[in-house]
Amino acid sequence: MKKFLIHILFLILILSAKAQEPAAFHQLFPAQHILNPASNGVRNSINGYLLYRSQWTGITGAPQTQVLHVNAPLRAYKIGIGFSAVNEQIGMRNATDISAAFSYNLKTGNTGKLSFGLKAGLKNYSFNTSKAKLSDASDALFNNQEASILFPDFGFGCYYFSKKIYAGVSLPSLFSYRFATSGALNSGIEKQASLYFHSGYFYSVSQNWVLKPEMQLFYNQASSVNAQVNANFIFKDKFTFGAGYQTSKYISFITELNLKPYLIIGYAYSYNFGWLMNVQTGTHEIRLAMDFGLETKKIPLLNTIRDF
Repeated sequence: MKKFLIHILFLILILSAKAQEPAAFHQLFPAQHILNPASNGVRNSINGYLLYRSQWTGITGAPQTQVLHVNAPLRAYKIGIGFSAVNEQIGMRNATDISAAFSYNLKTGNTGKLSFGLKAGLKNYSFNTSKAKLSDASDALFNNQEASILFPDFGFGCYYFSKKIYAGVSLPSLFSYRFATSGALNSGIEKQASLYFHSGYFYSVSQNWVLKPEMQLFYNQASSVNAQVNANFIFKDKFTFGAGYQTSKYISFITELNLKPYLIIGYAYSYNFGWLMNVQTGTHEIRLAMDFGLETKKIPLLNTIRDF
């Protein structure tokens, strides 16, 4: 029975590894910089963040994700640049994605910007069955099989941003990756682009309160459409709290705090109420963000929390 359960868990982790590409986060606004290259450098600041995500806490081998991102404008040339590094472990699989983004920005009206972006990078996927904890060490399926592949990846998108609204559409990754088993463990690349759409709106409820509804949509052949909707309340541009729903049966709670004029910490907790609800205790996502404004020589400067 134990051997059967191990085989089932092995297959689940493989399927989830493929279904989760590109990585999805519950803090939607900062995630756009990774998923849409056109959103890099649209603001007049050098900004970036560190993010750590622990999914399905309580399940051995569940996904763990670490993100480093930074972007900045080159205003003299109307362009933006960005850099991202994403590392993810799921059971016996490890994925590392390092990429650079470039955007070209056009002014639309007094406060709006329309940008077009390109992303280029490298992906490294590896798989090692020696990391599996087995009750039967002689199981041939887990007999120290390894596979690794390094390949280039590209993405592109367009993005509109103003003081009250933002929206974008992109192809974050033109390739997805799969491991194929046929006697021994082999590797290969299949072309399967994912379409990503995201948007949000800032509605002033009163002098101190702002309501920010936001949403994102993913589409690919493997997982069809996956949607998430968040509703956030911003108090005095210093504190944010909200909740969200994802069609893959997640509910989430999000909070952000402006610790300093240039420093923000964000946290999101989500719970899967689908078939995993009895074997996991939720997903935790924490983010530390910094912003150094370019509008004045007095650095650091953060104009508003909602610009994150």
